[in-house]
Amino acid sequence: MNCKVCGNPVSDDAVFCTQCGSVIKNSDIAEESATVEEAPVAVEETPEPVEFASDDMAEETPVAVEETPEPVEFASDDIAEEAPVAVEETPEPVEFTSDDIAEEAPVTVEETPEPVEFASDDIAEEAPVTAVESPEPVIFTSDDYEKASYATAQKATAEKQQSEPAVSDSSSSAEKTDENNSGEKKSDAPAKLTGARIFGAVIISILAVIFLTGFNIIFSARIGLSGDIIENSAKNLRNETLLNYTIDGEKTVASAMYEGLDNSFCNQRGIAEKDFKAFLEKSDLNEFIAENLGKYSAYIVQGTEKRPPSVTAEDIVEFVKDNKKASEAEFGFVLKDGDYDRLGEAVVDNGMVEALSIEEWGYSAGFYVGNLRFAFSFITIGMIFALVIVLFIWIAIVLDKCGRCISGFFGAITLISGIILALPSGAFVLSASAIALHTGNAIVYVCSQVLMPMALIALCTGVFEIVVGVIFIICNRALKKKEAKTAK
Repeated sequence: MNCKVCGNPVSDDAVFCTQCGSVIKNSDIAEESATVEEAPVAVEETPEPVEFASDDMAEETPVAVEETPEPVEFASDDIAEEAPVAVEETPEPVEFTSDDIAEEAPVTVEETPEPVEFASDDIAEEAPVTAVESPEPVIFTSDDYEKASYATAQKATAEKQQSEPAVSDSSSSAEKTDENNSGEKKSDAPAKLTGARIFGAVIISILAVIFLTGFNIIFSARIGLSGDIIENSAKNLRNETLLNYTIDGEKTVASAMYEGLDNSFCNQRGIAEKDFKAFLEKSDLNEFIAENLGKYSAYIVQGTEKRPPSVTAEDIVEFVKDNKKASEAEFGFVLKDGDYDRLGEAVVDNGMVEALSIEEWGYSAGFYVGNLRFAFSFITIGMIFALVIVLFIWIAIVLDKCGRCISGFFGAITLISGIILALPSGAFVLSASAIALHTGNAIVYVCSQVLMPMALIALCTGVFEIVVGVIFIICNRALKKKEAKTAK
């Protein structure tokens, strides 16, 4: 006789299959109804009893144990049951013809269960089993068995997939290690740049030189041409030298001023040209010029003056009144209020006020001179400096962060910009006075004194950039030597 489920040969009087544990239906017991009741088990979690229908036999799935259980003794004459055999793998699915099937999930135990004794023909009692964890029994129907088999297969597939990433992770980590090692080896080698990158860096460097030079000039002007500095510099003007220098190459400053007042004031009061020149030499003409130049500079460069300054007729009359002692000594008489009124009218009629007005300068130049203060503002200076920094960063990106190339380009930019700034400013500092003396021009003389602070600041800035450029070039040569040694 063979088992209908797994085909394993069994004895004729066997009730259970020793291979798969399936129930063997016997004619002697087919009509009997059996109620299997499981005795209490001394475990941490006791499984609930399994109830069977009257026409069906109870089946319990095999239990995975460490040792083979001892033989089972039956009280009935026609029923013999052999204890389940420990198997390593889960038995194949069992198909039943009955409508209801009760199945208990596999239980992993540590010790061998004691023999099971049945008190009657229809009651089977299993000896207590000591288990680590005993899950609750799962009741399946015939329709759910295929789903359970599919879930088991799916679980096995998931476990297999979980074991594979460990191998892949180890392989990926090994690949990353190889990449890092290769990256370290590559970093030792000198970077090779294409011609397109070099050309792009050259174009950006030209822009950097232009903007850096513009930044230096505007910064030097903003500091060196402030109102206070201009006023202090103009006070160094010598009245005798200024009055003897020419304006247009023909007339001296003293002659031009005398001719402007000749018809309306000087001739009427009988003032000679030499007396008028002597009066100006003894006056505080340099301080008067310095004060007004300071106001002009504060308006144009600093933007602190709200209204455009100008030298009015009242200012000139006040200047003559302040130098009353010098006028009495040179003119030989004391100027009265009527004389001061005629002096003011003469200044206006001869166009001296218009010639000294900033608004008139703007009309002649075709633009508003007051707008120059925006060009010299610290906001503009900060924006230009930020643009220079962006260009330097751009060069570093184009050169692919090659230290040797970056140091070379940075050194060239700062060196060229420093030379452009230092050469003319240094030449101005050294030769301004000599040029003014040689030309004898009053404007050149005034500029040589007034612009001297700005030239000194520009010279210091240019020398500083030259030093920075030389440092970059030294670093470039050191990196070249290091790369040459590495290549060997």
